[in-house]
Amino acid sequence: MKRYLCNYSDNWTDEIDIDGICIIDEDRYKEFKKKAKKFKYGYFYIGSNEEIEYDVEDGFNIKDVISFKEISEDEFKILKKLKLENIGFASSFIEFIMENDEEDED
Repeated sequence: MKRYLCNYSDNWTDEIDIDGICIIDEDRYKEFKKKAKKFKYGYFYIGSNEEIEYDVEDGFNIKDVISFKEISEDEFKILKKLKLENIGFASSFIEFIMENDEEDED
């Protein structure tokens, strides 16, 4: 089974760097890619009163904040052993995109 290391990195209002990594399997990766192509607009909540607005019409491109790299089984085992398979905001960002059902109102 293929696995991918996801790296998420953005910034909240030029004040706080928002980063994270997680590992996802091939099925989740393919589903994310499908959802990412349809993404138009949404708010990614990073705290109780903090959010990052993502809007394709304002020039947002998902590839600017998230990237994927296929990893080997050995690399996966090392990351898992070190408990680095899910840290920071990467998995939350993936969920945000996967659950976003914003449709154009035209």
